[in-house]
Amino acid sequence: MNSSFLRPDVGNADIVFIDSIEVSANIGADWWGRNRPQPLAVSVYLCLPPRQLDRAGATDDVRDTVHYGHICKSITEFVENTHKANLQFEGPFDFSRKIAQLVSGVSVRAASQIHVRIASSKIIPLANNIMFDATYTDPIESYQVKETVQVSIEGLVLSVIIGVNSPERVARQRVIINFSVREFRGHQSPPVDYQALVATITKTYEASSYLTLEKFVYEMLRLICLTSPSVESATVRAEKPSALAFARTAGVQMTRTRASFV
Repeated sequence: MNSSFLRPDVGNADIVFIDSIEVSANIGADWWGRNRPQPLAVSVYLCLPPRQLDRAGATDDVRDTVHYGHICKSITEFVENTHKANLQFEGPFDFSRKIAQLVSGVSVRAASQIHVRIASSKIIPLANNIMFDATYTDPIESYQVKETVQVSIEGLVLSVIIGVNSPERVARQRVIINFSVREFRGHQSPPVDYQALVATITKTYEASSYLTLEKFVYEMLRLICLTSPSVESATVRAEKPSALAFARTAGVQMTRTRASFV
């Protein structure tokens, strides 16, 4: 996993995208429990039917394509007006759904899917970034979310006892965690509380003393998958930057479904 935009699974569709529009919006409580606007980065992918952009490729005319300048301006103005009206969104996915609906109204080319990412480096102070990804499909009037959405957290740094060598059983070392969770939407259980989940992970694994990264990652997967029935699956990637003298890092990555632990 990395911070690059997730490419939607759309086969050979033509795609027009805008990456990381910087806005300030209230999508719920921050890490400190305060409901207030937070700095966010909004990215959108408009997935068009195959060969939809052939005409623009032939005419070299912006009127034959999706004008991403208009889309960017509409998103920025929408968020600014919401902020001026002191309105709050009902979480990141309510925000992304409204962005998808806005984009569908601005675009003159009907998109078969609109993929929206909401990213923040402030919601989880212990991590570099948290990203909320959702894909919205036809009908254009409602843009219903697909069955699952994905939330990713990058750069969570833990100080742990881990390793088989004698010095590693005494001195703590950094382990860098990236993990993503696919959630069922519309499940009777509430969505995962990621701030609480990160706090639990930090407390649990900084007190651990596993010998291997394999055990470390496997147990973290168990904790994440069992945190809520809303979880469909999770991926955990753990790196030990100090493991090898002549390599930048070494690590382990695993993906498991909730069913693996139930």
